[in-house]
Amino acid sequence: MQGGIAVAGSVIVAASTGGDVAAVSATADRGDRRIAWRWRARLGPVYRRPGVDDLARTLFVPSADQHLYALDAATGLARWRFAAGAPVLSEPLVTHGYVVFSAGQRLLAVDAASGQLAWSVPGRGFSAGRAAADGQRVYTAAADGFARAHDLRSGREAWSRRMVSGDQHRVALYSGWDNVALLGAGLVVVATVSGSQALEAATGTPRWTLPGSTMYPPAVLLGDGTALFATEQGVIFRVGLADGGIVWQAGLGVRVQNAGLAVTGDSAWVVSEGGSLVRVRLADGQEQGSARFTLARCFSAPAVVGDILIAGDQDGLVHGIRLPPDPVSG
Repeated sequence: MQGGIAVAGSVIVAASTGGDVAAVSATADRGDRRIAWRWRARLGPVYRRPGVDDLARTLFVPSADQHLYALDAATGLARWRFAAGAPVLSEPLVTHGYVVFSAGQRLLAVDAASGQLAWSVPGRGFSAGRAAADGQRVYTAAADGFARAHDLRSGREAWSRRMVSGDQHRVALYSGWDNVALLGAGLVVVATVSGSQALEAATGTPRWTLPGSTMYPPAVLLGDGTALFATEQGVIFRVGLADGGIVWQAGLGVRVQNAGLAVTGDSAWVVSEGGSLVRVRLADGQEQGSARFTLARCFSAPAVVGDILIAGDQDGLVHGIRLPPDPVSG
């Protein structure tokens, strides 16, 4: 299960590379270790987390069968499907009535209500990452070595910035093809295999660089002008977005890959590739304990609903883990 966990209101949704999409109620009896699924659907293989609209009524599921599906979050019934002409291996971004995603070497936007194509940009290079948007522009990176900004309503390119140079093989390997772009402080942070760069959202001008392979685990924006970045080797950084200053960094000694972390209260919860859950104190990066919840590998981004962290593993199991409260400070 690599698709990651999506939350649509009271519905928790998991998707698998086998093509199974299933939902459980977020308010189910937490004392029952085997929760009954609310609905199940069968699509093509899913490699990224579904997108969710602002009203939490529709799920947008990307599939390697070359389609993007819109499913009713309450029932799992299909509202529409869009033929993308190539495998949809990116996480859809739902913003201002559009669903933005990549398929093959195209960036596409479709109308979220109807599934009709709004615009597409060809010849960009492969991308499995999720875009970012600020209401006016869409920000992405791809395997051709460039980060770009496009007008949200027309797809017209606003700027482009070369992130990786060299021969075509080096560019393809080291570009931000699995990147999740992050917006904050007037900047867009775009990751490549070797590090993350903060670019001016208006112009694409570079502002600062964070070394390390932070491309795979999704970054988390905090509410105080900082963000958490994780490397695939399990080093966590808390970074000030305005200047790139490192507030703290912590080496956890576990591989993270695409699983990544979630934040509740004063803690960050890191899901490792090896199936462990590690607690990190947000204030200073100190590790607060760990536990292994599965023997299977984990490449699925977690989600938190209330005091429950939900994570999927490569055996096809979904785990709901009750999180302890933050320690009382003295």
